Amino acid sequence: MESIEASGVQEKALRRGQWLFRWRSIFPLVLVPFLIYALTFGEIMESEYGERFEENLHIICALIALAGLFVRGFTIGYTPSGTSGRNVRKQQASVLNTTGIYSITRNPLYLGNFLIWLGILIFTQNLIVVAVGCLFFFLVYRKIIKAEESFLESTFGEEYTLWREKTPCIIPGFGLWRAPDRKFSWQRLLRREYASIFATIFTFCIIEIFQESFEHGELSVSTESICWFAIGGVFYLAVRQAKKMKLLR
Repeated sequence: MESIEASGVQEKALRRGQWLFRWRSIFPLVLVPFLIYALTFGEIMESEYGERFEENLHIICALIALAGLFVRGFTIGYTPSGTSGRNVRKQQASVLNTTGIYSITRNPLYLGNFLIWLGILIFTQNLIVVAVGCLFFFLVYRKIIKAEESFLESTFGEEYTLWREKTPCIIPGFGLWRAPDRKFSWQRLLRREYASIFATIFTFCIIEIFQESFEHGELSVSTESICWFAIGGVFYLAVRQAKKMKLLR
């Protein structure tokens, strides 16, 4: 009886994980109202520690997010179609990736996502936002990872089990590195990641605008935000057009 109940609980957990996997790209939107409320406090760090401290913090946040984009780009550039991607309706994997970045972490895309969101969360200058955002990320992705692992184990069997036993879940084990067995594709990277790159730039700009506006009590858009948004927009439109014209394969 206990084993049947345990099996039922596990099956429900897997179904929840599959549901979260399907909608994982929009889950960060749940944090938007909370994020906006936190931004009404303005630029907390600047008022507390000065403008120079805030500028350095912005650089650090940008570097953290850039590291996340690099991890995602490195992963996708070496990964063939039919595996790690933007599939949302169901799990899919034609091959098991075990070389390159997959030799040091089983979930490099989620590591990249976390770094991007960590940079954005810290950029808000609100420690409560950072704590809540990290907790939310952990709770959601823990269930998604369990569902993915169940799928991969049923698909690849012992091959997956052996790889899982020696490869860390998230935090990279750099000593395990094995060179990728495929060539890097810039076209694949641009085709699949241009939206993520633009979304990251856009989010930083919006946070900056909100903070400045609440700080001054009126709409305030800095020249820096306008420039970055313009660069991101041109990049997005250019890659999107190239994709429509099938210049990126």
